[in-house]
Amino acid sequence: SSRFSVLCNRYQNGLPDADVYTWWEQPPSFSDGAVMQFLQQQQAKGAIRSTAEAVFLVDTSFRLDRKSWATLGPLASWHVRVPFDERARCRSKSTKKMMYLCARARGEFIVAAVP
Repeated sequence: SSRFSVLCNRYQNGLPDADVYTWWEQPPSFSDGAVMQFLQQQQAKGAIRSTAEAVFLVDTSFRLDRKSWATLGPLASWHVRVPFDERARCRSKSTKKMMYLCARARGEFIVAAVP
């Protein structure tokens, strides 16, 4: 049986032990590098299991995400590029006022893991 839980709190305040940790970077206060460093510290202290994986997401359309990928990508044990194109659906559902958001409806994400 698979189990999962979601913690919506500051990760520094009582991180639970888990197999997989994931997040969406929100710079400048919530960066991939800071989370990775914290997870490594917790792993070194034995607070989280040695086999835990950090899975992070990169939106290649954002400069800060690309910068993070340039730094963390070489550490990844695996990664997959996920292209997406939802422009047609975006255009069909958007109001004229919100149509500008459809420019972001096409791109590529990178999902990667660091052991």
